[in-house]
Amino acid sequence: MLEPFENYVNNGRVVKQESSPPLAQALLKRAERRYEKVKEGIDHNNPDFSFEEIYETLREIAQSFLAEKGFKPYSHEATIAYLAQEKYLQNFEIEKFDELRKKRHDIMYYGKSLKKEEAEQALDFCITIFPKLQMCMKRKLDNKM
Repeated sequence: MLEPFENYVNNGRVVKQESSPPLAQALLKRAERRYEKVKEGIDHNNPDFSFEEIYETLREIAQSFLAEKGFKPYSHEATIAYLAQEKYLQNFEIEKFDELRKKRHDIMYYGKSLKKEEAEQALDFCITIFPKLQMCMKRKLDNKM
């Protein structure tokens, strides 16, 4: 379960800094490049690698929202908690994103593997929410730049 975003700020896992539309733009562009790659499909020989790219695509676009607002996260959880606080995603989408975070953590730090079906589900989720987040971030940046 995610903590309220304010808790991440209070315990130093997020640092308040100046708003950085250029950083937000750079993160958005990087996420867009990743998105184009992940849309090509799952590498059935390496679904874990495909999953990692899908997760990073979502993490980067999420982090662009924090950069635009003036936050530097030191926690992937905090990034998702920010999207929840600001209601950029619905509750079930937040839960799914957090589930992906946990799976990525297990892959990276515990050597766990995913089935290709799990990577395909992550890709479907990414294809569903990425355009929504992308449109929202572009609107925010258009108003700042």
